[in-house]
Amino acid sequence: MAHAVASFEKALAIDDHYAELHFRVARCRLALGETDAARNAFSLARDWDALQFRADSRINEIIRHVAGRIIRTLSRSFILSDCRVTVSKLSPALGGEEVGRASVTLTMKDLQHE
Repeated sequence: MAHAVASFEKALAIDDHYAELHFRVARCRLALGETDAARNAFSLARDWDALQFRADSRINEIIRHVAGRIIRTLSRSFILSDCRVTVSKLSPALGGEEVGRASVTLTMKDLQHE
């Protein structure tokens, strides 16, 4: 695994905008027990993902910010279900980052953990 990470790091020096490469680094780092480094690589993989239907970190933060303002402004009981928080509870090692590549369908039971 360490050899693979070293090879991937060389490739990242050439092109650090390739999401699949960051994802592979993350998987290797996770297997090596390097949780913080894996979390960072999973985040980079998500943020550089070329598929337009996936929200990157910036867009997710904007959504959380705007939703919070709306909830505070209207003073009503709205529920913002942050799926990253829910998945984090279901997968505590990395805060759910390792499932970020797959489409995730949460059930109402999953959402009740919040």
